[in-house]
Amino acid sequence: MGDALNRGPRREEPPDRSPRSTRRRNLVIETAAGLFQQSGYRRTSMNDIAAELGFTKAALYYYFDSKGALLEAIALSIGAELRDGIPPPDEESPSIRLRHFAEHHVSVIADRRALFSVSMLERAELGEGGRARVTEGERQYLQQVMEIISRLPPRPPDVPDGQLVAAHALVAMLNSPAEWYRPGRLTPTEVAATLVDVFRNGIGRPGAASAVTASDPRTSQPAPIPAPVNPAPVDMAAEGKSRRGRWDDLLSVSLDVFHERGYHSTTLQHLADALGVTKPALYYYVDSKADLLDAVVTRSLDPLVETLKWSAATTDDGWERLRLQVRLTVQHLHRERVAFWVFLHSGAYVDDRVGQRIADASRRFVALLQETFDAGREQGVFRDDIDPVVLSRALAGMLKATVRWFRPSRAFSPATLAELLCQLTLHGCCEPEDRVIDLSDRRPTSTVTLGRPDVGWQP
Repeated sequence: MGDALNRGPRREEPPDRSPRSTRRRNLVIETAAGLFQQSGYRRTSMNDIAAELGFTKAALYYYFDSKGALLEAIALSIGAELRDGIPPPDEESPSIRLRHFAEHHVSVIADRRALFSVSMLERAELGEGGRARVTEGERQYLQQVMEIISRLPPRPPDVPDGQLVAAHALVAMLNSPAEWYRPGRLTPTEVAATLVDVFRNGIGRPGAASAVTASDPRTSQPAPIPAPVNPAPVDMAAEGKSRRGRWDDLLSVSLDVFHERGYHSTTLQHLADALGVTKPALYYYVDSKADLLDAVVTRSLDPLVETLKWSAATTDDGWERLRLQVRLTVQHLHRERVAFWVFLHSGAYVDDRVGQRIADASRRFVALLQETFDAGREQGVFRDDIDPVVLSRALAGMLKATVRWFRPSRAFSPATLAELLCQLTLHGCCEPEDRVIDLSDRRPTSTVTLGRPDVGWQP
């Protein structure tokens, strides 16, 4: 409704596409992306965009008839720019083609960080048609990436859906610089070269895995994370129900509403209605929806960091510690998938207190991964020619991105996904032709059938 109130007069004909008009339209897109990145989509009005551009509001509506149309243009624009960098097949070797693709992708991400970040963070604000168009563009891009991977010599391991997982992993690593890259120490080309090297060859030294297997088989089976407790049906007014029980219900329902409506589109009245209580009754527990998100961070993010700290204390072996951390992270992310989806789509524009907690947890997560890489390099099981800063942030991005695209099934569990990601990280995508991917945790090689995950945007 709010977007409809901002809607200008409908155009009967599309605007002029002369070079001057195209330049001005691109300027509108870039300016809006910068404001959305700074203040959030919901907090930015068409008046704000027009004022920043020095346009009249009527002039702005000449290019875009609503704020929603402008957000869709941002997402489609960055998608088209990325797809333009896919090298045509058969004009160069597969390895060079992969390198050129990666260099273009990282360069676009570095140069157009605002457009890319907004297109990811504000995805929930797109209308149904806009989401469908953006998702279709992403599917096409992923198919092109899979085609590039399939031609690499030697061919990637022939595991069912292995190329699909590999393509998602590669794109996620190439997307990760949007969160951390700043010009200076490394160029986008150097970052891309590092990520391609890790993707193709892995980080493990040849022969390191067998040495570790012989030295410490105890850590091959990580302790399972406790199963989640299913919340009871929500009835905050039920007699005899503890305040703790009502609080857990409140957090569970709040997450569902944040997921359905988007954090910024949710009000306390929406939450009260979903819980079947009055708004004053809700104020007995919280002062704002930011309090709820803060509590969800405590319940979902903090245990992940503590779990990784526990894994670091469980074994000194860098190789086994990495395997353990990847498996525990994937398992935890998909136990709390809705919560992490909300974090990924709201963390940039929330209350400073909550945003700082999310950022701190993310930094600790990356730091623990980097400590694992440092330990593995000192032990000689990991290569020492890979930048640890790029590596730790790329792996963190790859793991977090699984929340966006992976949907567990009976045939394709988080444990199976984690094992594939471990194989990609440690050994790389392009294995010797006689290598067999072992998904059985050092038992005799078993056959694992993987289901095809849903690559759509929405959980």
